[in-house]
Formats: sequence, structure tokens, C-alpha cells
Amino acid sequence: MLQRTYHSLISLLLTLFIGGFIAATMVRYAPGFGIDERLLDPRLSASSKEAIGHSYAMEKSLPAYYLGYLNAVVHGDLGISHAFDKPVTELIHERYRPTIRELTFSLAFAWIAGFGAALCTAFIRNTTLTVAATVLAAVFLSLPAAVIAIALLLWKQPATLAVGFLLFPKVYRYTHNLLVKSAGEPHILMAHAKGLAPWRLFLWHMMPSVLPQLAALFGATLSVALTAVIPVEAVSDIPGLGQLAWQAALARDLPLLLGLTMLITLVTVVVNNLAGLVRSQTVLVRPS
Repeated sequence: MLQRTYHSLISLLLTLFIGGFIAATMVRYAPGFGIDERLLDPRLSASSKEAIGHSYAMEKSLPAYYLGYLNAVVHGDLGISHAFDKPVTELIHERYRPTIRELTFSLAFAWIAGFGAALCTAFIRNTTLTVAATVLAAVFLSLPAAVIAIALLLWKQPATLAVGFLLFPKVYRYTHNLLVKSAGEPHILMAHAKGLAPWRLFLWHMMPSVLPQLAALFGATLSVALTAVIPVEAVSDIPGLGQLAWQAALARDLPLLLGLTMLITLVTVVVNNLAGLVRSQTVLVRPS
């Protein structure tokens, strides 16, 4: 157990280091880096413009800047945002609540709708119901999150549902295939032939076999949701971390983008590791 924890910690640190460096490289060498519209403000004094230019000059040497940034991160300092002229930690603290609410609502909606549709189509075996659910999943699978958000805004519905609709096809299709495959296993067929009640068959025989895969699916859906909130919040003007990331990208705000990249990477890796832990703990559980 200790060895697994050690390897997970090393993997987390390497992922954060590599992911942050890749993000920093893409921002540093993107067209327009170092151009700040504040320099065009005639009201600024020469010393203020010099300070702005100096803040970008520190980022010219990417390796040196990144190593210094990592040293500051260890001490809890994520830097100062160029676009907002505020500490990155303060900006994240101001914006994380709307994003958490959106992610919670979207994941709950996607899993309730997707898992419910998978249960109905896997057990009722109605062709019309299966075709309708498959077509609906295909429609939402082919639409970008921003398009779904715009459609919801036009219909005067909560735009936060856009991420839920985007995740619904992934939950439905994968869960449906898992349940159909599990229903065809020999011990499930034997239990059904013995007249076991459907709810007991599902809870005590099918769920233990599909739970590890569902745990992995949850980690994957959260990863997709974290990226999908960026266009949804940008289009819907939701003041969350997604909108903040969009504004930081437009401004080539390296400290802010690095801080958000580190945060998203950390959440993604931790959730996937937890999902892997659940899978490893339940993969040996089989119905007797």
C-alpha cells in the first residue's frame, strides 16, 4: 500500500511538472506574447509602463522562469496575473464556487440521465426506446459544448446543463454496454434462471462486476467536464474558473494560465487515481 502511494505521488508530481512546462511553452511562444494593451494607455506614467515591461521581461527565459515559478509554488505563491493585476490564488478563490456548482450539477444530471437510460434500454429491451436513446446520445455527442450552451440560452434554460448534455452520451453508451455484457455472464444467467428478483440480481450480482469500470468512467467524465466548462462559461458569461481560463488565454497571461493548468491537472490526476484505487479494491469482488 505504501509503495502504491509512493508511486502515485511520484506520478502526480511528474504530471504536474510536465503538464505545467508544456502549458508554459505554448503560452510563451504563442503569437502576441508580451503585448499588453495597458501599454497603449496614455494615462500611464513611464515608470508604470516600465514595470509592466519588466514583468514580461522576467518571462523571456522560459526554463529560468519556470524553475522560479515552481519554487514559488512550493511556498504557496502562484504569481501575479498580468491581465487582472491580482494574485492568482486570490482570483482562483473568487471564481471556484460557480465552477464547482456547475460541475456538480452537470455530473449529477449526466449520471442520473445516462445511467437511468442505460438501465431502461438494457433491461426493458424495447427497440423503440433503445433507438430513441441512441439517437439522442448521438446528437449530443456530435455537438460542441458551446453550441449546446447557446441553444440552452436561446430556450431560456440554465446554460450549466450544457456540460451535462455533453457527458450524457458517454455515460449512457458505456454504461449500457457494461450492463448488457454483464447480463450475459454465466452466473447472471444462472441467478436469473433460479428466479432471483430483478433488483437483487442487479444490486448483488451485476453492480459488483461493473463498479470498477464505472469508477474509471467517472474519472474520465470529470476530466471532460473540466475542459468543457471553459467554452460554456465563456459563452454564458458565468464568472467561474472556465471563464477565467478563457480570459487568461486571450491575454497570454502566463502566471494565471500556469496556475489554472496546475489546478486542473492536480484535480484530474487525483480523481483518476482515486478511481483507480476504487477499481483495484473492487475488481476482485465477484458474486458467489
